[in-house]
Amino acid sequence: MAKKDYEEMSKQILEFVGGKENISHFMHCVTRLRFTVKDKGLIKKDEIEKVQGVIGSKWLGEQYQIIIGQDVEKVYKKICEISGIAEEKAIDENLDVKKKFTLKSIVSNCLDALTRSFIPLVPVIVAASLIKMIAIVCGPNMLNIMSSDSDIYILFTFVGDAGFYFLPIYMGYTAAKRFDVSPVLGMFAGAILLHPTLIQLVSDGTPFTVYGIPMTAASYASTTIPALLIVWIMSYIERFFKKVLPETLQMVFVPFLTMLIILPIELCFIGPLGSWVGNGLSYVCNAIAAMGPIPSALVCAFIGAFTGVIILFGMHVPLYFSYINVLNLNGSEGLIGPGMHASSMALKGMALGAALKLKGENRSLAISYLISYFIGGVSEPTIYGIGIRYKRPFVCAGISGAIAAIYYVITGTHVVTVAPTSGILSFVTFMGGPVSYLINGLIGGVIAFVLSAVLTYFFGFTKEDLIENIDEL
Repeated sequence: MAKKDYEEMSKQILEFVGGKENISHFMHCVTRLRFTVKDKGLIKKDEIEKVQGVIGSKWLGEQYQIIIGQDVEKVYKKICEISGIAEEKAIDENLDVKKKFTLKSIVSNCLDALTRSFIPLVPVIVAASLIKMIAIVCGPNMLNIMSSDSDIYILFTFVGDAGFYFLPIYMGYTAAKRFDVSPVLGMFAGAILLHPTLIQLVSDGTPFTVYGIPMTAASYASTTIPALLIVWIMSYIERFFKKVLPETLQMVFVPFLTMLIILPIELCFIGPLGSWVGNGLSYVCNAIAAMGPIPSALVCAFIGAFTGVIILFGMHVPLYFSYINVLNLNGSEGLIGPGMHASSMALKGMALGAALKLKGENRSLAISYLISYFIGGVSEPTIYGIGIRYKRPFVCAGISGAIAAIYYVITGTHVVTVAPTSGILSFVTFMGGPVSYLINGLIGGVIAFVLSAVLTYFFGFTKEDLIENIDEL
């Protein structure tokens, strides 16, 4: 691809919007130049969209938006330099329309917050997953090039794990940027969840209270949603103290009082939320499954469809231990384990469908997600980078996972052991019992993978997703 000439590009855009004289206001967001003009008739839309480097353009209300992509700031600065227009700070949020307060808008805003908080973490997640993948592929469970006690194996293993173990701290920082909280306070809140003392209390099951309020023991390593919710609540607390305290006292007392108030909320309510819901979900799933074959199929289909979402909230751990318990008691398990496997294969298929559909930098990212998931068993980049970011692929994967899960129930397929990874070795979970388990396990996995890839390719992206096929966050 030829190197972009930002000066020439900027001159052409300026000319085709009617020149400096026609611009009444000029700003930009993370992907678009945003013009408010005096005379709309002077806008030469067709000519603008022919300019090299312009992805597209559209009117939104009184604002004319030119989609540039990740180079938007360079173009914006160059246009300001050429025209003499004063630069403004980039818009951090989508101010295009005022959304009504509906269930749909609430869900959309939650997904937007999650996406914008997670996307900055993608470089860490991808790097960690690929480093960990090297240890898995070259380690004793696969190629056996590295011994389990070699320095290089230990190095790659703990460095790879660090990318995921400390996710609450990383999320604390990025969520703080999203919700306009002091970033170091967001990191502080995330670090509290991982302190060795808290981990030891949880491990030992030691009763503990925060200001006399009983704390529910829960593990937060590798989670993201608890830190996100905690920082969101912190944003209101911090803003309150910034509003009521004199400026001379804010430096000391705003962070101090904010953290004092957030502690019981963090450790006694928001933090354990995923564990509570997960335990409840596990109980409900087992109760429904005991009612007969049709309820069992519904439970397995639910797990196949929603495991990706369950992982987001840290609710998968109780489910996982529930299925391990049944596996240990009966020697096999036919609902939660097969459902999770179906979901895992569907999410991999989603990554393949996205890699085939997207272009440029986003295609490269999707391929890296697929590789890290298939070989290293690391799901987070796929779930956040594709499922949450674009939304529709998540639905496609959910449908595919549910269908494959129902196939498992119809064929009576059970998991017999615990797979060492959710990646390429996940099929061993069906080994050790009747050969039909392995055969149908492989067939169901192929159904989930292929169907998800096809659905994602054809139905997973809106026209705007493809027009703006750029790293907009």
